[in-house]
Amino acid sequence: MFIQGFRNRLGFGLAALLIAFSTWGFVLARAYIRLDREETQKAAQARVLEAERERERALRVSEERFRTYFEHSLLAMAMTSPAKRWLHVNDRLTQILGYTRQELEGLTWEQITHPDDVEADLRQFNRMMAGEIDGYSLEKRYVRKDGGLVYIILSVRLVRTADGAPDYCLTQMQDITERRLLDEERGRLGEQLRQAQKLEAIGQLAGGVAHDYNNLLTVQLGHLGLLHDEPGLSPEVTESLTAIEQSATMAAQLTRQLLAFGRRQVLQIERVDLNEIVESLSKMFRRVLRENITVDLELAPAPLWLDADAGMVEQVIMNMVVNARDAMPDGGRLTLATSAAVFTDATVPGHADAQPGEFVCLSIADTGEGMSDETRQRIFEPFFTTKDAGKGTGLGLATAYGIVRQHRGWIDVESAVGRGTVFRVYLEAAAATVPEAQDERLDDEAPLHEGHGELILTAEDNPAVRHMLTTSLERMRYRVLSASDALEAQDLWEAHRDDVRLLLTDMVMGGNASGLELARRLRRDRPDLPVIVMSGYSEELVGRNLGTDTVFLAKPWTPESLARVVQRCLGSQPS
Repeated sequence: MFIQGFRNRLGFGLAALLIAFSTWGFVLARAYIRLDREETQKAAQARVLEAERERERALRVSEERFRTYFEHSLLAMAMTSPAKRWLHVNDRLTQILGYTRQELEGLTWEQITHPDDVEADLRQFNRMMAGEIDGYSLEKRYVRKDGGLVYIILSVRLVRTADGAPDYCLTQMQDITERRLLDEERGRLGEQLRQAQKLEAIGQLAGGVAHDYNNLLTVQLGHLGLLHDEPGLSPEVTESLTAIEQSATMAAQLTRQLLAFGRRQVLQIERVDLNEIVESLSKMFRRVLRENITVDLELAPAPLWLDADAGMVEQVIMNMVVNARDAMPDGGRLTLATSAAVFTDATVPGHADAQPGEFVCLSIADTGEGMSDETRQRIFEPFFTTKDAGKGTGLGLATAYGIVRQHRGWIDVESAVGRGTVFRVYLEAAAATVPEAQDERLDDEAPLHEGHGELILTAEDNPAVRHMLTTSLERMRYRVLSASDALEAQDLWEAHRDDVRLLLTDMVMGGNASGLELARRLRRDRPDLPVIVMSGYSEELVGRNLGTDTVFLAKPWTPESLARVVQRCLGSQPS
């Protein structure tokens, strides 16, 4: 019994002990599990805190990078509100627009947008705010604080809040002002070049027509001159001949204007002072200007020398003065000014014909009606005029243009409707030296004398003109050897060289040689041979002086003008 009782007590104790150990183990296990959980939670919290701190650091770095990019970007940048106000701008934008940050933040972008560009910008902005697009890009103009224009390429992106409401707009702007101005300048120069090429083509046509027409007028005026010398003409016939001659003379003046435009006339170059030409002409202005037009002269203090045809320069001035008069029907002020101008490669004006160098400038300004851009682009075209029918030929400015181009110069024009017009004529300057004495001019009032049978060699490829030339010279009591080209003329020279007293040749002949080449060949045999060169125009002599050993006879000529030139060269005296 005892043993049985002991076993029972021992079993009970072991059981109690096992229960106690189990309970203690369970308690320890739960404590360990709780402790492990707490440590895990602490570790997780630590990781979360570290991640949050890392995110904050990354956010600060990102914000700093964006701030640095925003503030120091070469592009102008801004943050604007949905109400179009400037919220924040960078330094580049203030430099472009000329406003301070504080001034911009008191304005809306709409207020400083060019009025013509507001509608296009607002249309895209409203689409973006309505959610149709996320952003947009366009080219527009801002008006600077000083009133100047800035051309920019604008890129706008809308940033929304978490609930989708518009928050702010992020804007980038690239300044393309310089590029646009260069493009506009290239376009303007290109248009000038196209205009110059068009005028050049018209000039070639006009010059060619005028040259051929001058041959016809030479024949007409020649025969009219011969008919005038016929005895026994009735007053009616004489009156009709005079009317025909006057009409032909007017046609000759028209061809001279076309030749001037086409730069196909021969220039008699001499050293002249622009100041002297303007001052001398000013005495004639009252004959062409009305009393309600005031004339001011603003001449440079020192002489302005240039190598030019004085008569042609005078024609340029008078044509422009008349043009200014017609632009001031109600009167006004006409100002003529002269000055010296020096242009380098960097300062040469934006004109297709402009070039570096030293120039003299003649400025002719009026206070008249002015011109539109469309009219200004066409004013140098021959026969273009804004005057009523019968009140202008449209050749005045075209003639001036051709003369100035032939002198290797150019004309700048500034004009606007209602604001008057300024023409600036630039001609190449000559060295500031006193000019040499000029050759004596032919005296048109000197008495005419018949020849004494002197032998004259002529060369002219136009049959009608050649016949007219021979007939006129023979009536003047000269003997004539007539050739149709340089080769035939040289054959006649070989046979009669000792008797020929004068060579009278056309400038441009078809075939083997020009008139100047023929003259050079004959002068190898006789250096003192007098030479008369005649032409309706001559590209070979453009801008060059014929020299003292050659006389030029312009077509169309009359028997009288022919006689005077021949008399001058031969030195004929009355018998």
